[in-house]
Amino acid sequence: MLAVISIPKLESVCFSLLLDPCSGLLASDNAVLDVIRAGKVARSSNASIFSPLIFVTRTNDVEALKKLVEQPEIDLDEQDENGLSAIMLAAAGGHVEAFRLLVYAGANVKLFNKYGDTAIILLEANKNSDVFEKVILEYALAKGSHGSTGFYALHRAACRGDLDSVRMLTSGGYDVNLLDGNGYTPLMLAARGGHGISV
Repeated sequence: MLAVISIPKLESVCFSLLLDPCSGLLASDNAVLDVIRAGKVARSSNASIFSPLIFVTRTNDVEALKKLVEQPEIDLDEQDENGLSAIMLAAAGGHVEAFRLLVYAGANVKLFNKYGDTAIILLEANKNSDVFEKVILEYALAKGSHGSTGFYALHRAACRGDLDSVRMLTSGGYDVNLLDGNGYTPLMLAARGGHGISV
């Protein structure tokens, strides 16, 4: 199956590239990235085969990702043929800065792929999961998202024994009695993890 990608040149003239999912991008990846870095959006006739947001996230080009996130027509939650979104790919690929940018831009970490995984599940499997969790903790502190992202910041901090984060979150109004998706409170998780946390 082929997808036609129209990439506007700087002179507002369009040219097309053919994508073959078996052989990958036939044109240079750098050419596509250069166009995106210039503030143009590459459009595809089939987003499940080629999505500029997913392409840029896979290449971990944070500069190009910033340009795309600024574009109002970009769907941050667009998914490929496997149901993977850009934030899922950033989490699975260990791309912390891309993940941070997507979280702050509003990408949905609760979205499921075809295998039932979310970005949160994928980041837990990453060897740097603690770094990703800190990004979400920072976001929770900055935005006051009490579990609305699908990530229970206070629960995570308590589970890890991160007393500084627990204090910041509780002073920010986080409820120590709030149940997470599994029916646990932050204090229950702290006790379960062997952390004597007092708030």
